[in-house]
Amino acid sequence: AYAAFHKRHTDTFYFLQTDRGENANDVVNLPELARSLGLEEGRDYGFCNQYQQATGFAPPYFADLYNALDCHMLVSAGEGFGIPTLEAQACGTPVVTSDNTAMTELCFSGILVTEQYPFLTPLGAWAMIPDHRAVAMAYEQLYDALHDPEQEMQMTQGGNGMDMMDQYYQVIVNANHPLIADKLINMRSQEKKEKFAAYLLRLAKMNQGMLKGEEISSFINDRIEFLS
Repeated sequence: AYAAFHKRHTDTFYFLQTDRGENANDVVNLPELARSLGLEEGRDYGFCNQYQQATGFAPPYFADLYNALDCHMLVSAGEGFGIPTLEAQACGTPVVTSDNTAMTELCFSGILVTEQYPFLTPLGAWAMIPDHRAVAMAYEQLYDALHDPEQEMQMTQGGNGMDMMDQYYQVIVNANHPLIADKLINMRSQEKKEKFAAYLLRLAKMNQGMLKGEEISSFINDRIEFLS
């Protein structure tokens, strides 16, 4: 997919954060594959430091890497969770990823590749192979978007850390707090309990700077009623 895309956009460079695969029998020899597609290492693509790939990278390395990318690509047959996709978006970098397994729910800023076909793995489980033409088309769409100032702003801001916090956060309830122990538990109306619980959640989000738009207005309107 990248080889076809790169023919039309020679100003692009593909950075691979992975093993080269030259000295192993159970993985693809990536430099050999790239040469067969007409790609030249150092000009069209490159690899991370292979020694550090084997020994491990420090966390600041990945933050710098994600921030240096125009987009992050993880288009695979399936992922257990897809942490790099989340990390890239948390750094404001849009992604191209597969519409399967966990990835479907983790793409907040970027493009999901939906064209794919199933295959049965040697383990007897089904996986999905993304269509390389659809992947190349996704690259095209993202390339065009990143060259349009308005679309670029939407892409890069769509997956920032705060937007993702709105989707993923953990609420810890202190049952000994007076608002819980005295006010919430003693309410007789289930409807009032649910409304007050929703208010407390907005209060917690306000404290963390996570309350936005209409939620702020609703929070202000309800404040006097619940705390009186």
